[in-house]
Amino acid sequence: MARQTSKTVIMQRVLDRLDGFFIQPYLLFDDWHRSEDGSFRIDDRRRDTYQACMNSLFLSTSGIQTFTELKSPERIDERYLLVWGTLQAFTLQQDAVCSLEKLFVERKNRVRHAKKYKAWNTLRFLRSSAGHPTGKESRSSIATIAMRKDEWGVKIKFRGEFVDVHSLILQQLPAYEAEVLEALEPIAEGMKQSAEALAEAYRLRFGYSLG
Repeated sequence: MARQTSKTVIMQRVLDRLDGFFIQPYLLFDDWHRSEDGSFRIDDRRRDTYQACMNSLFLSTSGIQTFTELKSPERIDERYLLVWGTLQAFTLQQDAVCSLEKLFVERKNRVRHAKKYKAWNTLRFLRSSAGHPTGKESRSSIATIAMRKDEWGVKIKFRGEFVDVHSLILQQLPAYEAEVLEALEPIAEGMKQSAEALAEAYRLRFGYSLG
């Protein structure tokens, strides 16, 4: 597949912002816990979640960016796989953002992304609508909006009519990128506060700072 050239690379701002999120987990989480017998143990589940989220964010964002740089394939089966994989990448990216938010943002300050962000919700809807459910009655809303492919491209029913999914994704991307950047900011602030609090705790407990 040939790559398209573009002065403005979609999702590059997100990738650049994520560079600041790669912090060593030991600088973010105090995972030492005293057991009943008085010994200390490490509970690294939060570290594992953080690292999994960061990996998922980087890979999904890179995948979405690659989608914007590729021309729509000539073969319908390749086009079908391209848009399906991209829709899945949006889901992975959004889930990673929400999981990071749970780690670093207080519950009262968390955002209901699907309610607040229009493009976020639209792309989420496209992915959930393209499930090709089996065993469903034809009148069910899920079954009637499943993705289909024909000689004109990969289409999905959106706002009452079948539209080309590839074009619809590209249309939503500029607004979506801005929404993702906005969603990352409270997480970045929460990470900063966690690192500062842990550094201060180690200074008071052990007389030295982490670093």
